Amino acid sequence: MSKPFQTLAAITRRALRIDYRSPGVCRVIPISSGSGTGDSATLGILPVSRLPGPISLVLELLGTGFAILAGTTVTNTGGTVIDGDLGLSPGSSVTGFPPGTVLGTQHITDAQAAQAQLDLTAEYNAAAGVTGATVVAGNIGGQTLTPGVYKSTSSLEITSGDLTLDAGGNAAATFLFQIASTFIMGPGRKILLTGGATADHITWQVGSSATLDTTAEFKGSILALTSIGANAGASVEGRLLARNGAVTLDTNAVSLPGGGVDQVRLRWTTQPYIFSYVVYRATSTSGPFTQITANVTGNSFIDSPPSGTFFYKVTGVEPSFGETLASPIAGPVTVP
Repeated sequence: MSKPFQTLAAITRRALRIDYRSPGVCRVIPISSGSGTGDSATLGILPVSRLPGPISLVLELLGTGFAILAGTTVTNTGGTVIDGDLGLSPGSSVTGFPPGTVLGTQHITDAQAAQAQLDLTAEYNAAAGVTGATVVAGNIGGQTLTPGVYKSTSSLEITSGDLTLDAGGNAAATFLFQIASTFIMGPGRKILLTGGATADHITWQVGSSATLDTTAEFKGSILALTSIGANAGASVEGRLLARNGAVTLDTNAVSLPGGGVDQVRLRWTTQPYIFSYVVYRATSTSGPFTQITANVTGNSFIDSPPSGTFFYKVTGVEPSFGETLASPIAGPVTVP
């Protein structure tokens, strides 16, 4: 190394104090240069305690919403009645209507169906990413479960008896089932709701395909990676949403939870250093804000709140820094 270069390097080492512990965004502040013959004006680079989050948040009140959504085909046999919208994307084949009836709107390979699939992917990933679950396995028929997150590392069944979900008097209580493989509900089996539990607060995230056998009475929303089949006479209070495969129906009654309670779609700007997003909801701008979902990897999320007026905010998560500052509060939005 030449002598002039060695001198410059020595000056640089004295002039700059750099904290490498946090690899994200840094702020720059003046510092003194210390002793030596180098320039007197220098900069220090220190980590910011919290990163900025999304810079905008837009709310959109949706209509009845999708009761049925598929990726490849929707096939129906018999007098199925769907109280809600039917969507298909990117596939284009919908058969069996009539004799089946869609009381909402059919969105076949259009912009609404494509957006619904994006929203489903975000909702699916968020549900799969929730931590702190209670492990369940095999057959949960005949059991009574309280609100919480339940995780099966393989398949899950409701075949040995009916399943009771007891909210314990809390109508806002939620149930989330994370299922790594298939989900099967046996012939004639029922999901019974007690203690104020409601179908719009029950989610079944299925890692492959789901089957509702003949005359089963299902409650909640199925978010399936592949396909969903409802056999003859099965009824659904909730949503059947398949990301990559088909939805197959046979003389079923499918109705959105709560008689088609409106939903709120949130959209926000993304930041390049953020890995996922957290959504909060409150009934006033002053809060308190309650976290309703985390681990959202896209730039949108659909919430199904109860009736009322709500405000929202969104934060990001960066692995080194943790949760970012929140977006501006958006709202109010009123759900009938």
